[in-house]
Amino acid sequence: MLQSPFKRALRNSLLIMFIVGLAVHLQGTTVAASIMSMIYALVIVFPILWITYRYTHQIREKYEAERQAEENKQDNINEAP
Repeated sequence: MLQSPFKRALRNSLLIMFIVGLAVHLQGTTVAASIMSMIYALVIVFPILWITYRYTHQIREKYEAERQAEENKQDNINEAP
């Protein structure tokens, strides 16, 4: 089973947040500026990822349901005398 879109978006946005914070800090900024950049990255990236993952999840469920219905239809045709 796939993870929920919310969990995937949160996990990936936290990873991106730490990468952004590290990159900003390595450029010689203060810790406060790095933390602000991390928060900004989380606030911007998380909703975008959540919306796209949710949309992708809905599309995937739709196509899986269609595929399952087609398989059931084929099974019923094959079982018919």
